[in-house]
Amino acid sequence: MKSKKAVTIALGSIILIAVIFSVYYFFIRDDKGKNVAKLVEMTVPVPTQNITSNIEEVMIEKSMLKKDVMMIKGWAFKQNVKEKTREMYLVLKAEDSTMVFDLENDNLPRPDVTKYFKMTGGADNHGFDGYIPLDNLKDSSYRIGFIIKDASGQYFSMSQKKLVFSDGSVKLNDSKFLENRVSIPIQPTTDKIQYNLEKCDFSGNKVNIRGWANLEGMNTDSMKTYIVLKNTKTTAVFSVVVETRKDVTIYYKKTGLNLDLSGFTCMIEGGDLEAGKYQVCIYIVSGSVAGFIYSHNFVDIVK
Repeated sequence: MKSKKAVTIALGSIILIAVIFSVYYFFIRDDKGKNVAKLVEMTVPVPTQNITSNIEEVMIEKSMLKKDVMMIKGWAFKQNVKEKTREMYLVLKAEDSTMVFDLENDNLPRPDVTKYFKMTGGADNHGFDGYIPLDNLKDSSYRIGFIIKDASGQYFSMSQKKLVFSDGSVKLNDSKFLENRVSIPIQPTTDKIQYNLEKCDFSGNKVNIRGWANLEGMNTDSMKTYIVLKNTKTTAVFSVVVETRKDVTIYYKKTGLNLDLSGFTCMIEGGDLEAGKYQVCIYIVSGSVAGFIYSHNFVDIVK
């Protein structure tokens, strides 16, 4: 009788241990082993455009007992990196929202990346992986960006990749949207600008600007053009995509100037700006020469 009771107790103990182990394995150990990324409240900084990155793999991992997750892994580093520890955050931008996830596993050794880019700062911690709960991913696509914090400061850049979700799977596509907000000082102006804005509107949560501009009396081959959105609270500077405008050169042929590179387009995500009315300005730099002009155009950012 005692022997049967002992067997029963031993069997019960084994079952209890198995249950505890199962709970640990499926709910506790799994979260730690997979480094489930936490959604954090963070203001996305102005892009510094100095992070190089590559997403090597994304996939959906399903589970009967745990929440489904999206796995993402790859590498990212800031220019001239020397710091051997850092904090890195994954930024996912949808059409009308932005989420930031803390990537805990963000200092993985990647000496192959160091070697490929011939980095000499002594840091190899460029790798990362993370698991994003699918409960947080409600939109059909997200553009991907990274925030890096280290001893030297905080840096942020959007990649040219986006996540696309369809039929329970995820794939990585190229993003046609260029993250173009820049942080540059506005030099004192020395020259005048001539310009024409042919399109300037806000639709689909994006500001769309197209036109041409140049510093008077100068060829355009060495000019750098920016769009500036300005109101009483904000001065936001954006780079442009240059367009060839031979028609402008022809129109001003009496000047003898080459204005072929005076054309530009600029698409700005409205979600990165506070709601309000902004005046559209043009800023052009060519070496030590600079020009700034307030146009007669305004855009209303509506949330």
